[in-house]
Amino acid sequence: MGRFADFLDERLTYRTPKYTVVRDWRFGLAHRLVQLSSLAYVVVYTILYRCEHLRRVPVSGYTRVDISTPVKNGCFEADATCKLDLRNLAELPYCLQGKSQPSPDQKLCEIQDAYALSPQTPMPNALFVPSFVNRMLQRKACEPSARNGWSCEQTYVTEPKGGLWQHERFIADIERYRLLISHSYDVDDGDLDEGARVLMGRSESSFGKLDAAAATPPSALRSRWPHDKSGLAMPAGSTTAQAHVRHSRASLHEDATIPPYEGGNPDFRSLYHSPWGDELSLADLLKIADPSGADAVLSMLGENGLSRRERGGVIMVNIEYTNEHSFDFLGLAPPRYIISARLLPMQWLYQSHAVPLGNGTRQIEAYQGFLIYGRVHGHIRTFHWLSLLQVAATALVLLVVAKKLTEVAMMHGTTLAHKYHLIRHQPDKQVREVRNFSGSLQDEEGELLFRDADIASPELEHEDAARLSGRQELLAILRNIESKLDETDRTESHHFVREESADMAAAHLENFASELLGSGSRRVPPL
Repeated sequence: MGRFADFLDERLTYRTPKYTVVRDWRFGLAHRLVQLSSLAYVVVYTILYRCEHLRRVPVSGYTRVDISTPVKNGCFEADATCKLDLRNLAELPYCLQGKSQPSPDQKLCEIQDAYALSPQTPMPNALFVPSFVNRMLQRKACEPSARNGWSCEQTYVTEPKGGLWQHERFIADIERYRLLISHSYDVDDGDLDEGARVLMGRSESSFGKLDAAAATPPSALRSRWPHDKSGLAMPAGSTTAQAHVRHSRASLHEDATIPPYEGGNPDFRSLYHSPWGDELSLADLLKIADPSGADAVLSMLGENGLSRRERGGVIMVNIEYTNEHSFDFLGLAPPRYIISARLLPMQWLYQSHAVPLGNGTRQIEAYQGFLIYGRVHGHIRTFHWLSLLQVAATALVLLVVAKKLTEVAMMHGTTLAHKYHLIRHQPDKQVREVRNFSGSLQDEEGELLFRDADIASPELEHEDAARLSGRQELLAILRNIESKLDETDRTESHHFVREESADMAAAHLENFASELLGSGSRRVPPL
């Protein structure tokens, strides 16, 4: 067992580091400043201010976009007394009606309400808003029978109507039609903990606020949807989120809060947050995506020299949920969502369908317009110990890097670099032992010479001469070593103080003494 224990002690060793204390305030101050900077970056900036130690849980959800016709006095569109709030066709610059000098880019306009524009089957997360329609009359040309061999080369053929093969129309005042964007979200924080919460919410039960309103709330709100809050109930697990809008205006540095009433935002007067969602006009949505405004976007020419009003496009509406807040150490800030939009580089967007007219005829209606696609995404930050420990480990690594940077600067950028390198690799206690051994050997040599002078013996003269010669050779070697060590301590010795463990110093002394005595035992007899 003893040999096995010795074997383990020999193989499973534990080494302690050796330290050199540099008595120079410049290096000490630089080292402390780097350490404090590292701690300030991790603790103050990363953890307390940015709260990067919180775990980011992704958000998923569903978006619904509805359209309504502008109406007067906030009436319900299906009521018999409800009046539309649309401009006169003669006032619209792209309409041919009422123009004494028409231009080639003007076309006839027609008025359609939201019921006629709404799709028969809702599209998930999207809504198609037509701005242009092209109609063609077709008649059935063939019916499979035994006469034609049960095959047809054409089913319908296009016929002119009123002398025209195609009838093109703009949807009048489509930019003022109202859009309702509602959405719900879900956050599942159960990846790390089975008992973690599941956070859910919806825009219908979320209310925004206006920091500085430019107008007082009007007495009547124009909306297709009623605003009675009594029928709304918060489902279990839901939470209230604050509503914001982010747009492309470079002069604004922060997201504008969506007001709870129409006209509360001077830049987007139709935008407001209702209990049913966020309502705004198509013109304001285009302005969110492009700061030049709806008129500039819709009149922009593209392929074949056609305007965007005739070609259509795709508007991506991003709904980003987040609860990021400075100095929110535990991640308890309530969630909020930010609505932004951008116009994708799609040159054409259209869809066609056939409308039966009877007597073997049908009408092809090819609508071109804007596809509004909503996407719910984002992250909700929650507190978890594992994420905090990962950031804390970064702080420890930076402290080690701070020490290494100070050592590199000392070893390569100062006049003490050579001396610091030597003292880092020399065992200090071993050097002291060499000097003590040299001094004791000098004292014994002086005593031997004094004794030989008083007591001279012819019989011992030869033996004493050999012993004296061996001592002098060993003493010369030690003095040579001592002189080289003195060269490292001759200048600025007050800057360095070495600290090392007792085990390491003893190991150095033992190795040095064994090598020294082994090399000198051939010349010097044992004392």
